Amino acid sequence: MLELRIDVKDAAGNKQGEIVDFWALDMQDEPITIGTMYVDLSPSHPIIPFLVQRGIIELWMRNETVGLAWSLAFRGLFVGFAQGYYPPFATETYKMIVVSPMWLLAQRVIAYKSGINSPAQISLFTNTAAETICHKLVKFNIGLSATTGNGRFINGNLPNIYFGTDYGRGPLLNWDCTQENLLELIKILAAKADAQFNLDYSSGGNFTFNWYPVSIGTDRSSIILFSLQAGNMNEPVYTYDRTNGKAAVFVAGDGKLAAQIFSTSLASDYLLGSNDSEICVQSPNKTDVTGMQHIGDGTIALLRNRPVFEFQAQDNPVTVFGRDYFLGDLVSGVYIGVKQVYKVKQVSIKSQRDRLPVLSITLSL
Repeated sequence: MLELRIDVKDAAGNKQGEIVDFWALDMQDEPITIGTMYVDLSPSHPIIPFLVQRGIIELWMRNETVGLAWSLAFRGLFVGFAQGYYPPFATETYKMIVVSPMWLLAQRVIAYKSGINSPAQISLFTNTAAETICHKLVKFNIGLSATTGNGRFINGNLPNIYFGTDYGRGPLLNWDCTQENLLELIKILAAKADAQFNLDYSSGGNFTFNWYPVSIGTDRSSIILFSLQAGNMNEPVYTYDRTNGKAAVFVAGDGKLAAQIFSTSLASDYLLGSNDSEICVQSPNKTDVTGMQHIGDGTIALLRNRPVFEFQAQDNPVTVFGRDYFLGDLVSGVYIGVKQVYKVKQVSIKSQRDRLPVLSITLSL
């Protein structure tokens, strides 16, 4: 049986207490995306005075049936609460609102004037490795270099953001990126490079920005296989839905009417009449067609149609989440005769009073 525990810490990482008597819990986490966790408590719960803005909240899980010791399932930041009457409880409820550290990147924009190509290369990059662009955008917008002294509109430097080594990996790109949301922009950049990134927790409330070629996880596809025959999944659903995916991206750059600059990026499986959904990205100040093409390619990589394989994880001694595989890992899955290598795209845990917790896994190409 899956057991859950919540550790409450202050913003510096000092443990203040634990929660085991929550009424309900709903956690969902995904790489390079803002994960969320909502926890319902009694409004008189003694832990509430210790919940501070951007304090660290950790969800731990244990399953002694399959040999899983206490393992971290989610780490996030407390950012608020809601109090009121929520179903299914016929009583007043205090709801904790927790987000993954990726939320911090979404609180910044590239707050520099356009075309800044100083020695630091803050907003305009030419023939520069994707990893280097990503590191500098984060460093100069939320790291210690995010200051008005470096040309930023306001200081945005947080003292608890550190950086792993920049190895200069990924394709060489032209990238003009002024006044756009930091997280959304580097998601496109990482998609163009077929890479991922993360704010990894170290200690003392500190986070380190790291770049990961391919995935934040490990390739375990040769040893982890999900199938009905293996008995390690329930209620599988394989979906290939092309309702919202995009196969063509137009980037609209500088100029007006006939003089306006455009670039076009097509998905590798684009086919008129079959897979031809379009989207236009407005970039009115951009004049570098190569850079616009790179933005379009990244947008296609992020929004293209892809199969999704979802299931509820079944207790199994050889495939235990949190011990044998983790969020972001590459694993194998087989269903309806289709066997493929997937990324562990999303993990969710739902728990409600008087019911057993449910762990669900989503795989995606």
